[in-house]
Amino acid sequence: MLSKEEVNDLGNILNHTWGQSGAGITSKMQADRLLMSFSTIVHFASETSLQQQMPKLVDESMQLLTARLGEIKKQFKEVTGNTLNVSEYSNRDNVELVSATSNSPRKIAYYRRHLILDIQN
Repeated sequence: MLSKEEVNDLGNILNHTWGQSGAGITSKMQADRLLMSFSTIVHFASETSLQQQMPKLVDESMQLLTARLGEIKKQFKEVTGNTLNVSEYSNRDNVELVSATSNSPRKIAYYRRHLILDIQN
């Protein structure tokens, strides 16, 4: 269990969005869990083209979430002097269609990955 000071320090570390153009990661605490979310916009013309993009999206989301978690752990160690230990509780992704018309084959969707980690300090 984190001390009150460690919770405050971790909250300050998490208090911003992190990412590249077109993709972003948000992270927050909820009780003794760290909730991280990756989201990006996907453009596709057919179900097949979306399926072709999925491996790249899965890989990109996991790489960016892992990089962000590493940065959070590094900053936590610098600020508190303690190691932040976490274990994976849940890791899910989804695609949400945002825009599609019968006049255009182009469709727009959000790709999201939600990673929930148990904080074990």
